[in-house]
Amino acid sequence: MSERANAMRASILRSHGGPEVLQLSELPAPVPTSGETLIRVGAAGVEPGLDVRTRLNGAGWQLRFPHVLGASMAGTVISSPDAAAPDPGTRVAVAPNISCGECAYCRSGRDNSCAQREFLGIHHAGGYAEFCSVPTRNLIPIADSTSFAVAASTAVSFGTAWHLLVTRARVSPADVVFVVGAAGSVGTAAAQIAALFGARVVLGSRTPQNLRELSDEVRALGVVDTTTDFAPQLESIAPGGVDVVVETVGSDTWAGSVDSLAPEGRLVCCGGASGGEVGLTLRDLYRRNLSLLFSTSSTFEDLRLVLRLVDEGRLRPRVDKVFDLADAAAAHAAVEAGGLQGKVVIVPESAA
Repeated sequence: MSERANAMRASILRSHGGPEVLQLSELPAPVPTSGETLIRVGAAGVEPGLDVRTRLNGAGWQLRFPHVLGASMAGTVISSPDAAAPDPGTRVAVAPNISCGECAYCRSGRDNSCAQREFLGIHHAGGYAEFCSVPTRNLIPIADSTSFAVAASTAVSFGTAWHLLVTRARVSPADVVFVVGAAGSVGTAAAQIAALFGARVVLGSRTPQNLRELSDEVRALGVVDTTTDFAPQLESIAPGGVDVVVETVGSDTWAGSVDSLAPEGRLVCCGGASGGEVGLTLRDLYRRNLSLLFSTSSTFEDLRLVLRLVDEGRLRPRVDKVFDLADAAAAHAAVEAGGLQGKVVIVPESAA
């Protein structure tokens, strides 16, 4: 907290642009209203899609400046007017999706399809600050053994990967799963989740040299270099094709990913880092009984289960670099530079 009463330090945007537009500043500390809880932010993850692209150009969202990014965060409960809020001092992770809680999707546990869904760090102030006021129903208590940095690294990447593989693709021990973009945060999470379910895993990446540790961890069948035509590599590892493809890269790898599927295979996709325009030949899909499935983020219950598995040590989000709040610009630059082997997180000085 700033020396000035009721103020806090935050890294804010006043315009779109490069990492340098993130500037440390002082803002009024938030005051929680009905249905909200004030948390002291322990760590905020730097999300390539929700944070970096929003900083660059809004990513299709209209921001109100000055704006505080930070979709994924964890911290400590401070106070709330809500009787249902966890006790002060409770360590929590925060689900990044804000849903209405009343529509048919929300009532049936499919809140990531809520038509009124919004995001922390985009539609509301996020976690690049000492304090954040968040919806009470978005709070998930975490174990003392789970660091804030790890919890903040879980919500987007592991939640999304769980929804892709478990909820959508219904992964099983009978499956061979090809993870495209396995060096990325969602890809790393997907590889761990597939292995947790007993599936056999093949890792694909433009930087296969960075996958040695992950390959050993999930006992991968092999590693594929996706900068080239990867069909011959994949055929030597998984003759006849794979059952599930986790596709996070987009146009650069899309055709090869579809071609790699065995009959009745499922492709699950959550984005297109290399481009969103892809081609389809329908007969190649229906003649092989293929399924193309898409997803955005995860449901609240998905994330609650994922965080329990993190608490138990059965899933292990990786933290590559930690930056102070004053160095948020450097944190974004590190994500854009690539070559990471885990998440980049920002830790406010007050939580260090």
